[in-house]
Amino acid sequence: MWRYLLKRVLVIFPTLFGIALISFLFVTLAPGDPTALKLSSTGKTRGGGTDELTIRKNKELFGLDLPRVLNTAPATRATVVAALLVDLDDRAEALRAEAVTRLGQDVGAAGLELALADLPRRVTAAAGERTRREEALGALEAALGQGASGGGAARPEDLARALERLATDYPELAPPAQLLDGRVLEPAERARRWLAVRGVLLADAEAPARRLLRALALAAPPRTGGPALAEDAGLDVAARTWGAWWAERAAHFAPDRVAAAVEDWLERGVVPAPRPRRTSGSVPYLRP
Repeated sequence: MWRYLLKRVLVIFPTLFGIALISFLFVTLAPGDPTALKLSSTGKTRGGGTDELTIRKNKELFGLDLPRVLNTAPATRATVVAALLVDLDDRAEALRAEAVTRLGQDVGAAGLELALADLPRRVTAAAGERTRREEALGALEAALGQGASGGGAARPEDLARALERLATDYPELAPPAQLLDGRVLEPAERARRWLAVRGVLLADAEAPARRLLRALALAAPPRTGGPALAEDAGLDVAARTWGAWWAERAAHFAPDRVAAAVEDWLERGVVPAPRPRRTSGSVPYLRP
């Protein structure tokens, strides 16, 4: 009797493991995207307006963005900041805005060192891209007869070449070549429309660096000791200001000093002890 009961009890463990394994395999290996199926069951399909950000946030919420079996590379401060820096340049505006918020508020001061290390590269790239766009617009002005010399006549071949270059390099910023009534614009009119959006075109060249500067301002705002910069400050000025600020204060953000400060605050009751909580999709338990 006892041998029979012991045998039945011991069988329970491999049986439960087998059931869990089979259920896991069914869910994991089943064709299709579980997130898309969940959204379609609620009527929020892609055709109904679901964007990539919604799908991504649902995957993070249910852990579907993690490795299926074993997570051999848990999130660290470096990997999280690196992923957010990539998202800063995503094509979707919603993902770019979310990356700015997460980098500036969720990661905050913990990512200052890595984010500031990427700032010079972005500023240099923005300066080069701005120069290329100014050259393209200058070539368009010259072909249109509005160059520095002025008073010239439009050169059709050069004008067509300059318009093709701009439309090929910056299709998302290209003014429409056709009106709502179906009338196709003449090359000269298209060129004037390109010149009318010069400010937008040049501002877009600086956008990647400006997004990182906004994230840095969220992580270290002036009211907490961060550098005070005007919104229209030049990128070179902003990079030098942030570099000088970090050179003076980098030691204050060393992990050992931060840990000691937090322990001191907790002992003196300056801030209450944090309650354990689980984050869904933001920055879960970063390791240095």
